[in-house]
Amino acid sequence: MAKKAALNIAIGIGQGEHLRLGELNEDLRALLLPFVSVQELGELLDLMPRRIQQLTDEQVLVRAGRGLYPAGLNVSRYVSYLRDTRHSGS
Repeated sequence: MAKKAALNIAIGIGQGEHLRLGELNEDLRALLLPFVSVQELGELLDLMPRRIQQLTDEQVLVRAGRGLYPAGLNVSRYVSYLRDTRHSGS
């Protein structure tokens, strides 16, 4: 319970309030979601690790640290990327 209270204080929500990830900025959302390796992210997105690295270089995906990627945030960013490329005809 102490960890939950500390988290509530750190992100500025009160006791009994619900946290909606959609209301958080990307930086804070990345901190709250699990981190995975490039291989694991590749498995989630059905991509090879090299393509994960290319999309990171293109700033489609984000890396949190050496070899660590926030899973949920990058799934969301990749889905948005696919939507954008589909709508633009690329």
